[in-house]
Amino acid sequence: ARRGAPGVQIQYGFIALRMRVMVTGGGGFIGGRVASHLAAMGHVVFNVDRDNVSDGIRLGCDSIPIPVQADLAADEELPGPLDAIVHCAAAIPAHVSDDDELYRINQVMAKRVYEHAFELNVRTVVNMSSMAVYGDVHEPIIDEETAPQKPSAYGRVKRESESIAASWSKTKPGLAAISLRLPGIVGLGSHHNFLSDVMQRLNHREAIVAVNPEAPFNNVVHLYLIHISEPT
Repeated sequence: ARRGAPGVQIQYGFIALRMRVMVTGGGGFIGGRVASHLAAMGHVVFNVDRDNVSDGIRLGCDSIPIPVQADLAADEELPGPLDAIVHCAAAIPAHVSDDDELYRINQVMAKRVYEHAFELNVRTVVNMSSMAVYGDVHEPIIDEETAPQKPSAYGRVKRESESIAASWSKTKPGLAAISLRLPGIVGLGSHHNFLSDVMQRLNHREAIVAVNPEAPFNNVVHLYLIHISEPT
């Protein structure tokens, strides 16, 4: 990217504002990569996680996210001012086995994010949701209109986080919220999804049991494809 006036960057012939962005769950597989990517594009990125987070992944440039240790579920201080938020933080079933606690943590975190967005007059929020909102899927193709079928506690709270995002976007004129229903995300370091679990079993020379071997499977996306554009 070529540099323009302070606060402005020129990429691919287009002028883009240099934003201050908070990425939640910045210590995780998806959040850490998103934070590093945004920093590489020239934005000021606050990499928020409840645990200590590193400076992030360098992507061929000197810009790195700013690590911020804060627990969204504990109402701890969050950075500001901000122009945008990317909400990647989530409690997942692999780490929280109790359904009620899983629901509570994710609900509290979502509400905290949008309260913070409201207080700071943030204009844009990207909410990382999940295909789990659909529950038991029997259709070969699903879209936003597909009705949920017995979703898990994780799927239900992800659906609620989408509703919270939509409600926030209507509180003031000019606000934008988008929820991305992510499938299994794979890539270096991925975990807790079908293909990643298979790879771990193969690496440990463990047996693989094929369930419905004739059924097609496309509920997976490489982490790289989440990025809108790559920095130059």
